Amino acid sequence: MVLAPREGEELVIRAASGEVDRSHLELAIPLEESLSGHFLKTGHAQRLSDSTLEVGAVLLSAFDAHTALVVPLQFRGQELGVLAALDRLSDGPEFSAEDERLMTAFATSAATAVATGQRRRRGPAAQPGGGRA
Repeated sequence: MVLAPREGEELVIRAASGEVDRSHLELAIPLEESLSGHFLKTGHAQRLSDSTLEVGAVLLSAFDAHTALVVPLQFRGQELGVLAALDRLSDGPEFSAEDERLMTAFATSAATAVATGQRRRRGPAAQPGGGRA
């Protein structure tokens, strides 16, 4: 699984877990030129496979994956990034509708955590009320 938060007009892979090649951490994916950016903007999860794509997806090609489940991270209308699972290891490699449902639920919690972390990094002045008493 990989986490790619939005940083300006790019998604940047910042975290990975499981059997994923971590050499692609820090890979920047332009929002305008990628399927991941498209899914973030539409707000819909998408199951991908190399057999269903006419043009290779950056996540699939970067991680030498054959399938992906890409879920947008959105919080209160903000496009925060994407969470992607790659090549299901058991009962796969294709992801099911149930996988999509579970990943979407997980992404809701992850988006809340990402938004909270971003607010904390910006400090009290960026929070409602400006941090003033």
